[in-house]
Amino acid sequence: MDGKKGTKFKLWGGDIYGINTKIMRNKELSQDWFQKGWENPSKVIFKLSAKGKQTQLILIHKNVPDKDVTDVEEGWKEYYLGPLQSYLE
Repeated sequence: MDGKKGTKFKLWGGDIYGINTKIMRNKELSQDWFQKGWENPSKVIFKLSAKGKQTQLILIHKNVPDKDVTDVEEGWKEYYLGPLQSYLE
């Protein structure tokens, strides 16, 4: 993915797609996420901050349709944050 505002992306064979809306190098990445069947985009924000020799990652994902909240929460844990944590440990 290009690290520029306005860059479009696709995940999971295009089931999820979106656009970078804000980029602050080493601090924040904000994106609009669309999923098939969603009328409006959800908002994903990754915030990074230094905590001593470590980096803290805060993930905010809002405007997810109520019927998809549980699946989205589990998806983040199973496919993104869990594997990332395992890799870094």
